[in-house]
Amino acid sequence: MDIITKISCSIASAVTAVLMCLPFNVQSQTWEDLGNLSVGGNEVGFVDSIEGHTTGLYICSDLGVFRTTDTGNTFSNLTYENGATTGLRFYCVFIDPEDNTIYIGGDSAIYKSTNNGGSWTVTGLTGSQKINGIARSNGNLVASYGDTFGSGGAYYSADGFATFTQSSGLPDLRMIGFYTQDNLLFLAGEDGVYGSTDDGVSWAVQGTGTEDISTGVTFIKNQTTIFVADRDGSGLYKTEDQGATWFETDPVTFDGFCQVFDMVLANGVIYVVTDGTGCANNTETIKISTDNGVSWSSGMFNLSLAYYAKLGATVEGCVFTYAPFEDKLYRLCDGPLEVVDNTAAKIVAVPNPTNGSIQFPGLQDADVEVYDVQGKRLMNKQHVNAQTTLNLEELQNGIYFIHIQEDTINQTIKILKQ
Repeated sequence: MDIITKISCSIASAVTAVLMCLPFNVQSQTWEDLGNLSVGGNEVGFVDSIEGHTTGLYICSDLGVFRTTDTGNTFSNLTYENGATTGLRFYCVFIDPEDNTIYIGGDSAIYKSTNNGGSWTVTGLTGSQKINGIARSNGNLVASYGDTFGSGGAYYSADGFATFTQSSGLPDLRMIGFYTQDNLLFLAGEDGVYGSTDDGVSWAVQGTGTEDISTGVTFIKNQTTIFVADRDGSGLYKTEDQGATWFETDPVTFDGFCQVFDMVLANGVIYVVTDGTGCANNTETIKISTDNGVSWSSGMFNLSLAYYAKLGATVEGCVFTYAPFEDKLYRLCDGPLEVVDNTAAKIVAVPNPTNGSIQFPGLQDADVEVYDVQGKRLMNKQHVNAQTTLNLEELQNGIYFIHIQEDTINQTIKILKQ
């Protein structure tokens, strides 16, 4: 395994007062040029996905899978010169929370590693088309597949892909990204969004409003809103009722033939990368929203106008993007934070920052949910009042979002655990 990129940088210091985030000077943010990735003297020609996990940031490319465990200062290649995966291209990676097995999807098969990427074996799922996504839904692993402008579908497996079965109910079209939070299972692909209530065994069109989506590619969740991006021209959609109805997030910003190639959530801020020609303000190929999709601004900062194909973020909140025509990887670790309306705030969390225990003075009887920066719900507590102590000691240090719902209060508070 080659260490292929060494970058010296100073990561932005931890935010020490994050309850109320006031407007910021967007010009202060800086994308760092990390150069290109390489292995064995060969440079990456294209990046297919950038995915943050607790074990590091993974980049799937035409030269296999790279990983960084130090926020992008160094990268190691896990596959390209490593036994069964030598010389292969990979498109997606999944870390199984059941046993930490790493699964990676290639041109026609799924491979797995049970020793943190030290070695790889091919699973029983071979002879497929390109594997675009892998996820878990309760007892089943699920995988999406399909080539551009070709046929496709999904598989499910209860034994780590030693055996697998074709899912039913999907059209014979390319399927791509999964959503698996909150006991929901969605799949984005050609002609819309699909849902499954039986852990991927069968699928059906999910809710209403996605009939105009040409090719759904990926999901994110921020607070209680789920977003899905359309790579082939209809922009960005969202649902606020767990997929029953979907509608355009911003028909002005994403007007026309607006291709959203990828999106990611970092520190409560939504980042999207677009084609840069069909959308409004087409010089802003990277757009950001600090208010959950209500308004959008440029996320280019110091970047030049170019084609940026992918986005991804570490669990610490550093955002990465790749420019294939420049053969460069960029990193943003001092990005903006989510804006909370200071005048509308009614409840505060104390102390903030916290070492683990917080209370909410003035609260009477509320439902409280805790989310991480990726939008994953970590805790749900009912009947919270001013005397209730919320214990966050088991959570890792970092930024979290607390959503409070009471009769007259619907508020999200950003906290820092340190």
